[in-house]
Amino acid sequence: MANLDDDVLLDEEDTEAPVTTMTVSEFVRHVNGILKRGLAGGVWVQGEIESFNDRNKHTYFNLVERDGKASATLNVALWDGIRNRLRPMLERHRLELGNGIKVRLHGTADVWDVNGKFSFKVDNIDPLFTLGDLAGQPLDTPELQERLASQYRLDDFESVDYKVVRDASGAR
Repeated sequence: MANLDDDVLLDEEDTEAPVTTMTVSEFVRHVNGILKRGLAGGVWVQGEIESFNDRNKHTYFNLVERDGKASATLNVALWDGIRNRLRPMLERHRLELGNGIKVRLHGTADVWDVNGKFSFKVDNIDPLFTLGDLAGQPLDTPELQERLASQYRLDDFESVDYKVVRDASGAR
């Protein structure tokens, strides 16, 4: 691989090719190496799931962050083997990944050399982050009522003091 420390600039009168020239695949592999060394062991990232797609063997979605003025988006891949390993934990916490769910994910950055696409490869999920977010949501929104109704029997909630549940979770 070429040495990136060479400071080689071409000016209009220079007819020689630069000393350092990388192929596309060399460059992508080099960037991938920097990412993997710089984030060795992975990193935790939080955001909201958007464009969720698990219709094939693997699961793909965007992890988005919006602060009112701007937004940031990260392409995410959850491989089938990892998803199968995480499934019992998600089921135990009665969590289902999908659009609008806020999650905290652990994984690694990756640039795929076939198309140069940057993405985040998930290897773990923090269920308590999502449960805490759900507990802090107003319970009278149609979206949450629909989600709860799809996962639980409605009469399970008739005698629940929602204020106590929210306060016990520590959420505001």
